[in-house]
Amino acid sequence: MNRGGMTNRPAQIFALAASAALLLAAAPALAALAAPGGVWTEQSPAASPPARGFSAMACLGGDMALLFGGYDGAVRYGDTWVYDLSDDAWTNPGPASGPSARHSHAMASLGEGWALLFGGHSGEWNGETWLYDLGANSWTNMSPATAPSARGGHAMVHLGGGLALLFGGWNGAYNGDTWVYDLGANTWTNMNPAGAPSARGVHAMAYLGGDRALLFGGEGDGGRNGETWVYDLSDNIWTEMSPAGAPPARSGQAMAYLGGDQALLFGGYDGSPYDGGTWVYDLGDNTWRDKTPAGSPAARAWHVAAALGEDRVVMFGGFSGAYRDDTWLATGFLDRYRVYLPLVVR
Repeated sequence: MNRGGMTNRPAQIFALAASAALLLAAAPALAALAAPGGVWTEQSPAASPPARGFSAMACLGGDMALLFGGYDGAVRYGDTWVYDLSDDAWTNPGPASGPSARHSHAMASLGEGWALLFGGHSGEWNGETWLYDLGANSWTNMSPATAPSARGGHAMVHLGGGLALLFGGWNGAYNGDTWVYDLGANTWTNMNPAGAPSARGVHAMAYLGGDRALLFGGEGDGGRNGETWVYDLSDNIWTEMSPAGAPPARSGQAMAYLGGDQALLFGGYDGSPYDGGTWVYDLGDNTWRDKTPAGSPAARAWHVAAALGEDRVVMFGGFSGAYRDDTWLATGFLDRYRVYLPLVVR
């Protein structure tokens, strides 16, 4: 018989009881951390890009985000803008050259100071791959040997390191292909996963930490949908998550990473015609939570959003009966209780 184990068992039980008592005592504080919360703040930059929708935006690291192109119902834009949260300022850095004017393209961060752009409509569907370098204020047409077909209405997202994921889009028909771009090798790879979301466009994707990405909604041959999918690059698998509750079916929404394994969604076109809800997806328990605060941006679709570090998301423009040029910042929507105490709570 292990007498040492018998001797220590009361002490172990006491330690567990003490831990439980501490958790109970801390419950009010933990509940406060888990409370809905979250604030949208309209920023007041001295100058802004002209009103538009169907543009693209990506994080450049730190407090900065890149915006390119878009459409305002009359003009197709080909301008480059950088938003700096620290100064609450939009700047048009005027690179010497760059992509042609276009809309319905997509962009993804590729790490500090780098952003990838693919496709869009520039008079016809486009299949170019461009890289923006903030340090040099330059656009480079990467011209990889193989690339996705020309398209618009697709979505792209950073997967960590120099990798970006692309899914779907429209070029006369809806696409349902999955591609990964590797900056180091300047290659696009068609991943051909065994299963994937149905072909669609005007959906949204967001990073979920590690090498995982979230996809929600979009529009395909069957109309708008409200599906939630997660892509895992390590296993090259798309998984339909089928959470118990989710935002209503929509297209033209924007999503961005919050931190941990959570992402924020705002707005979209749901046939009503425009939505102004704020939702947060948590991969840890596969839940969507409606966190719409009392003071929110106007309902809209075809706007853009980008993460600016943990629990900060910048949003610009869109359409709500007219094209918009407002800049908003979302803070406090990250559920820190779930992010930082997973072993205690779960």
